Amino acid sequence: MNKARLWTSVFIRIGIAAFLTGICQQMFMPGFPQFLQLEGFTPSTIGAISAAYTAASLFARAFSGSLTDSFGRRRMLLAGIILLSAPILGFMYVPGREATVFFRVVQGVGASTASIAVGTMAPDVLPRERMAEGIGYFGLFTTLASAIGPALGIALLTAGRPGGFFAVGLFSSLLSFPVALSLRYEKKMPPQ
Repeated sequence: MNKARLWTSVFIRIGIAAFLTGICQQMFMPGFPQFLQLEGFTPSTIGAISAAYTAASLFARAFSGSLTDSFGRRRMLLAGIILLSAPILGFMYVPGREATVFFRVVQGVGASTASIAVGTMAPDVLPRERMAEGIGYFGLFTTLASAIGPALGIALLTAGRPGGFFAVGLFSSLLSFPVALSLRYEKKMPPQ
């Protein structure tokens, strides 16, 4: 008996999109507070900025799922990538505490939106009889990003390369954009 095919082109591209957006997200988790410290932000301000990111991310998660069902996985993934990427340019070119908080909040919304959208894509394209196995493999893409991203971010900052930190984060997230554009399988949700 032949098993249904798991490693399809679309599944691999979904995994790559998850990996690339995950690298950016995971780089910023330990790296951004370190960058802020290098820029002279106080520990309480760094904590407030981290809390703002987390609150925005949690808030966005509450709505991202239903929006993904309503507007489509690909559209929401592309929106999430834009909201994840654009603040990096803000961090690089718009100084100030208020701007930093604003951009980090936007980035939190983008990170949640992208992860929800890409996370719903994998089950869409997996064969039902291999769903658990496929979700396990999909998890490897995000786990790999979780293993590489923080180390990469800290290494760039420790080497005195904050510009490289932002460039790699931006490159990783922007590289996921054409991958997301190529995901045209779109499963339409039946009306409830």
